[in-house]
Amino acid sequence: MTIDISKCKRCGRAVVPPRDICPYCGPGAGETIHLAVAGEGKVASYTVSYMPPEGFNSPLLLVLVELSEGGMVLCLGDTEDTSHVRIGGAASVYVDREGRYRYTPQASEGHRPE
Repeated sequence: MTIDISKCKRCGRAVVPPRDICPYCGPGAGETIHLAVAGEGKVASYTVSYMPPEGFNSPLLLVLVELSEGGMVLCLGDTEDTSHVRIGGAASVYVDREGRYRYTPQASEGHRPE
């Protein structure tokens, strides 16, 4: 599973989803470098929405993952159970069939995406 990111040649910050221009440095930094990364990182934060937007069921787990290569990704959780979610815990991110970022704990924590 890989995630597409972009990195700025000037500041080195990563952005997800990838962009041609760094949102921190602006157009003066030149074009960014586009990379495919492993999609592994750690949980920076999470929340559970009991009033999710139309098209989503309640409760909705949302997890903010900081990728190892940099950049933050807001992901949908794969489960309504939050007992496995830990701030700082190892996380994997993948893109589902509908193009949405999904979170799952890394296999080392006893879970694996299907």
